Amino acid sequence: MSRFFSLAFSFLVLLVGQVSSESFPKTIDAGGGRTLTLERPPRRIVSLTISVDEILSGLVDPSRIQAVSYLAAEPTLSNVLPWAEKIPRKIHPDIEQILALEPDIVFLLENSRAEILQALLDARVPVVLIHIQNSIQDVKNDILKIGNSVGEEAKAKELIAQMDKKLEAIAAKMQAVKKRPRVMVYHFSGSTAGKVRTIDEIIRLAGGINISAEKGVVGTVKISEEKIVEWNPEVLLLSGYSPGKETFADAVRANPAFQTVSAMKNNRVCVIPGKYFLSTSQYIVEGVEAIAQALHPELFTP
Repeated sequence: MSRFFSLAFSFLVLLVGQVSSESFPKTIDAGGGRTLTLERPPRRIVSLTISVDEILSGLVDPSRIQAVSYLAAEPTLSNVLPWAEKIPRKIHPDIEQILALEPDIVFLLENSRAEILQALLDARVPVVLIHIQNSIQDVKNDILKIGNSVGEEAKAKELIAQMDKKLEAIAAKMQAVKKRPRVMVYHFSGSTAGKVRTIDEIIRLAGGINISAEKGVVGTVKISEEKIVEWNPEVLLLSGYSPGKETFADAVRANPAFQTVSAMKNNRVCVIPGKYFLSTSQYIVEGVEAIAQALHPELFTP
């Protein structure tokens, strides 16, 4: 009897992380004008960026992942800490370390160092480049791309359906908004975010007006203290992730230059958890909700 249970247990272990190979082999868009042919579902996956780490957490069993980015274990930035604990390695983009893992596929941001990509390609490592996300639709496209790459298309579509459901619930609450506050993002680097950034779309969905976009700022750019005073935001949004400047929020509140700003006078300097504020995975919808709660707390009281 003990032998029977031992064999049964071994069989169950083999099933962990099992994925259908019906759609393989397949040729996928690998980014950078390249295509990649995958003969079977990848089982030795390496991710070098936090957004892909988080997307993979909703798609594949940890047993299929050899390494994720070191940021997956950063408490103030990661939405998947318990999941990341099951992954044996959290790494930086180090060529020797990556090659030693003998990956079936590596996910890399398209703006990563060119020498990293070239070294991986020279070593014939299958690499998929992920776009820099500038909208929630970009995030959804990445989820589909990653899901297709790892043979989990159905789970990818389910993740997107869950995102849409939450966004619809937030949109329903925003129907009651009578006045949209004028909002400004201020990063610990001294920059703000304007058009063509996910945060601009998030602010709009959360029932606010992004002053920086309104003033013609494109992307993320440095902003002077004088300009913040001049634009006079009603709400100032800060990220809870400020490495090396952990007292940034306190410094902003105590800055004499900002004391005439409406956000300061009305105690509306809002610190949003970095893992929501900066997310470009399925958790971006948590960012929409967190900022909506900061802008319109009256709509979220129990």
